[in-house]
Amino acid sequence: MYSKSRQIAVSAVGVALAAPCIVLTNYLPLSVSLLIIAAAAYFIVFEKAGIGFGILCMCAATALSFIGGVGTGQILNLILFVPYTGLAYGMRKLTFGNVKHMALRAGIVLVFANVVFLGVFYLIRAAFLSEFISPDFVGSAGYFAVAALFSAVTVLTDILFERLCSQLCRRIKIRGLKNSVDKKPDTEDAEEAEDTEDIFKDPPEEGDNTDD
Repeated sequence: MYSKSRQIAVSAVGVALAAPCIVLTNYLPLSVSLLIIAAAAYFIVFEKAGIGFGILCMCAATALSFIGGVGTGQILNLILFVPYTGLAYGMRKLTFGNVKHMALRAGIVLVFANVVFLGVFYLIRAAFLSEFISPDFVGSAGYFAVAALFSAVTVLTDILFERLCSQLCRRIKIRGLKNSVDKKPDTEDAEEAEDTEDIFKDPPEEGDNTDD
């Protein structure tokens, strides 16, 4: 059982970190980096406090980011980084240290990137550029070139995100909460625990060592 108060506290910290990052994307350069930080905050809440609190963290941070107005950062967070964080948490066991895992994860991310890109394309066309972009553009070479570039950037971002979250989750320890994802204890920690048990064991009595 996890401590409910600590789960709430971790979620609140995640919201407090993610929401300002989303808002600042409208005013500072390197907006994608800020959204990656926000997504990492979501992921850590998922990891440390559970799926329910992770979803609440994403919803709260996204809602708070819209209070000051609507900008590119808020839209990107809502349609790209929020669903990606859920996907990344679902793929957390597919690490890039294993070739099969890497190929499977890259394939999933490529499918996700192309679905998002297609949805964003139709959204932008319907909202702003319906008079300038024909629906036939979807099957053109220009569309595939832009989609391929977006997919490559998404895969590279996923590699960075996986390494970042893996290191953060390994280093952040919160008493009373889950501190790793389905990972066995380190060998050194296990040996240290075994040595500690040996120290506190009662020494054998002299009578137990008599030869038959």
